[in-house]
Formats: sequence, C-alpha cells, structure tokens
Amino acid sequence: MIAPTSRLNYEPIALHHVQLFHRLNSDPQGIRYFPAVLGAAPTDALIARIAEHRARLGFGQEAAFLSATSTFAGFIGLLCAEFDALFTLADEFGWLLAPEFWR
Repeated sequence: MIAPTSRLNYEPIALHHVQLFHRLNSDPQGIRYFPAVLGAAPTDALIARIAEHRARLGFGQEAAFLSATSTFAGFIGLLCAEFDALFTLADEFGWLLAPEFWR
C-alpha cells in the first residue's frame, strides 16, 4: 500500500471502486492520452487485472482520494510490464487523474 500523504490517501483497487473507474475512464478529456475511451466492460476487466496483479505480486496501482474530502482523484501505482517488448522485464509507474486534479 502507498503511504498516505497530507493531500492524498490510497487504497487497493477493488470491485467497490467500479463506478468511480467507469466515470474516470469514460471521460474523453481525462482519457485523451490513452488509445480510447473505456466503456463499462473494458473498465471492469482493467479493475480485475489490477486486483489480480496485486494478489499475485503484492503491489499494484491504488485508488487515490483527497485526504480533506475523500473525493476520488484517480489511480496511481506500480505494475510489472507483463507484455513482450525489447525493454521487458520492467516495472512501470502508471497514473490516471481526473482532469479537475491536473493542476
């Protein structure tokens, strides 16, 4: 688990976060640097992959919430790059924040 800060708290991504992630992944502005906006089924599959990664390896991406209000801000964390490429075996730091938290 990522240590909380004065601005953010974190928790492992789980199925109870699904509605938060549906909203985040369906926002065209927020997802504009990704290949496509994700609908419900691809978002559910993403959450399942993140949860499986954590169960198998003991770390992964986490849901991020503002400490002061508990407002969902996005997700942040480490993942093992588990695909074939010249640079793998590697870890990647990934994040996706809702646009209102970009500045």
